[in-house]
Amino acid sequence: MIGRMPGAALTLLGLLSMLEGLRIQAEVRETATFDSLGPDRYLMVIAALMTVFGLLLAWKPPVSIPRAESSEGGRPLPDHLMMLLALIGFATAIPLAGFDLSALGFFLLAFLWVSRWRPAAGIPAAIVATAALHVIFVTVADVALPKGLLLD
Repeated sequence: MIGRMPGAALTLLGLLSMLEGLRIQAEVRETATFDSLGPDRYLMVIAALMTVFGLLLAWKPPVSIPRAESSEGGRPLPDHLMMLLALIGFATAIPLAGFDLSALGFFLLAFLWVSRWRPAAGIPAAIVATAALHVIFVTVADVALPKGLLLD
């Protein structure tokens, strides 16, 4: 049952986000100067994806991913706190390293440190996830991503 809770929470968050996107579309779109996609439609697309993936997580048993063997015995922090630290590191690194390098670092931490994937699976997955985010934001959504002080 515990494995189904994140899926249920993601589904609920997706449905609530969809309602908010519909509210923005109905109440604000006519009077605001949004572009053709605007924040309401972005939100509705993300909400639909969250709902679909939440339902998949809630109904599908978890898939076993090869994990690196841990010689240290216990984990120093619970997984959710480790993921929070990775997310804080990501947000903190964006102004200095830019979005792409920060996202790559975040995914490497999430896959290798938090999820304990083997490097042979975690490193390519982090590169693919970073590239996918870049393509989605820059090519599809036409959003300029921060380059950071190091790359500016």
